[in-house]
Amino acid sequence: MAIKKLTFIIILSIMLLTATFVICLQTTNGTNLGDNIINDKKIAMENNIKSSDLDLTDKVYTFLAPSDILTFKNYLEKNYMYYLYIELVTPHNCSTMRITILDTNDKQFNVFESEMFYEPEFGRYFEIPFGTVKSGLYNFTFYSESAQNFNMHILISQGPKCLYDKMSQEDSENLIFYEVKRFDNAKHVEHDVSFETDEMYTFFICRVSAITIKENNEVRVDYKIEDPNGIEFEIYSNELLADIDGMNYFNFGTAVEGTYTIKMTIYCNVEYVNVAYVIVDDYKIGDADDENHTKSDVKKSKSDEPEVLEELANSVFAQPVEWTIGTLIFVGGIAGTMVVVLIRHKKSNVVSLSYKKK
Repeated sequence: MAIKKLTFIIILSIMLLTATFVICLQTTNGTNLGDNIINDKKIAMENNIKSSDLDLTDKVYTFLAPSDILTFKNYLEKNYMYYLYIELVTPHNCSTMRITILDTNDKQFNVFESEMFYEPEFGRYFEIPFGTVKSGLYNFTFYSESAQNFNMHILISQGPKCLYDKMSQEDSENLIFYEVKRFDNAKHVEHDVSFETDEMYTFFICRVSAITIKENNEVRVDYKIEDPNGIEFEIYSNELLADIDGMNYFNFGTAVEGTYTIKMTIYCNVEYVNVAYVIVDDYKIGDADDENHTKSDVKKSKSDEPEVLEELANSVFAQPVEWTIGTLIFVGGIAGTMVVVLIRHKKSNVVSLSYKKK
């Protein structure tokens, strides 16, 4: 009788524990959701951002003849590519469509100016890419000239991070330096980056803001690298940067370890241009490492045991709360079941021994 009572208590305890975990999970999720809503409202109030600004534009607008202007704002995140898609949706022509973008510092980018026509189809729609430097409100202005009223669909969508669409996944996982910066003509920047010795690095440079065909879209670059000993290596001298759909890249192998200085100057014929540039750790040069090991294997072998254990513990606790709670419930259920089975097994043994004694 006592054993049955103990079994009932254990099962009841497991049920209560499970219910407690479920309630805690719901409470936690509810609290996080509320906090997120409060934080979003707080951020919007502090930055004077309306809810309509947070939603990327996807709407048909009417443009009146003989000319019209449309202006709106969207909140864009820093270092991301955005794509501005425009399409005539009524059978009319537009002699001039001009689009400008003001960034968070009110710097103007003239990204598009062209005639639009419904037929043939290739003149009906265009896609204009634009990479951001900072997060915040961006002002979009559309100026039209036309003989008739017309409707145009405007869609703004977020793409990948700048340059990520042009690099391999392996490159993006081995980034050691990443920057997206706004340049005016002859602007010079310098960055200090730590390099290992006997290592090959790959450098990528790309223009990420569109330039209207009405302006000279040539962008050129001077690029130099100075090693820790003060030795300077000239990479580019007035080199033409690829169009926004392409990129420039080169490899650089190091002879010494330490801090290298990257020196870059951008020349452009427009007011401003956004440029993304990254450095990727490519591979070890020579026989400094075992050929049978990859670079990641060598780095792992240098880690001592406490660090490995700490990393394992961090990865376990970094799992979502739902997974952790589910695991605890599952383990607790198995443990409770084993206890019940052991008790019943013990009871049967006791009964068996009592029969044998008789």
